[in-house]
Amino acid sequence: LPVCGEYLLQLAAWLTAQVLTQARFFADLPYSTVVIGKLPAYCLVLYYAALFVWADFPWLQFWSNRERRCILLLHALLLAGMLAYQQYRTLPLACYFLDVGQGDCAVIVTPSQRVAIIDTGGLKNISTATRVITPFLRYLGKREADILLLSHYDFDHVGAAADLLRQLRVKKLLLPNEALTEESKRVQQEILAQAGRTQAHVVQGGERYALDDNAEIVLVDVPQQDVPGNEASTLAALQSVQGSVLFTGDMGEEREQRLQLQQYTVLKAGHHGSHYSSSMEFLEQVRPRLTVISCGRGNRYGHPHQETLERLQAIGSAVVRTDELGCIKVVFDAEGIKCYGYADLQ
Repeated sequence: LPVCGEYLLQLAAWLTAQVLTQARFFADLPYSTVVIGKLPAYCLVLYYAALFVWADFPWLQFWSNRERRCILLLHALLLAGMLAYQQYRTLPLACYFLDVGQGDCAVIVTPSQRVAIIDTGGLKNISTATRVITPFLRYLGKREADILLLSHYDFDHVGAAADLLRQLRVKKLLLPNEALTEESKRVQQEILAQAGRTQAHVVQGGERYALDDNAEIVLVDVPQQDVPGNEASTLAALQSVQGSVLFTGDMGEEREQRLQLQQYTVLKAGHHGSHYSSSMEFLEQVRPRLTVISCGRGNRYGHPHQETLERLQAIGSAVVRTDELGCIKVVFDAEGIKCYGYADLQ
């Protein structure tokens, strides 16, 4: 009997493995899953009403079969029309600063529905790609990104990049021009191993990447020398007719002092609001109307530092923080810029 039990368990394990193999095969087929994003509540009502009609409950049998088919067809057309509208409607340019704890991650969505991601955050015991970025993109109805830009190889900026590349199709991967240590080389190799067919490129200063007719990513400054760590951060900007956003990675005061910059509507503060970044000379050049600080609640570094907040106040910049508001949405439209905390996210 024990021998028979062992064989039965082996057979059950083999059958389970076959089911999982078939499930993976069908899941990999084109359009096996469809990401639709968040739909209005009335779509849920339409869907369940159609299910009730299809199930032919006794209390709905006063309709003839022909009438039921017409009702189901009407519901299907309404739902399909709403799905198409959600996918292709024109929305204002928006930049989302995701709450990834003590790290950086921004998602840009253009009016033509193009997507750019800047950094991915990184936590030691949690994949921000699995827990935050991919679910957020699905909420928006997105299953691919046009650009993934990594500012530098610090874990809190790129720790989830490999996971994200496993879960999401990315058309272009922009890597930092950073002097590689043993650790950053290992991180780079792990990212490239997951890149697959994604076009990967080490950035150079002055490069421009069009997202749509009125929005582009501009690489404002890239170190020409091989430098490691924070000072290797790619300085990138979102430029559009409606406004601009400057992304600074963890760039510090030493490099800030060597730059000649224009003004930007929104600043993503360098190094999570550390007093080693966002110097007064730098802020007087950029003059942001709004500054976003991405940092973790109760982080051990004390970010953002009081000195940084005082400098931002001195130049008249409004300040919003992910440790206080969670995900922050900045919208650019004809009326100017609007800022929302995660509770207002639509």
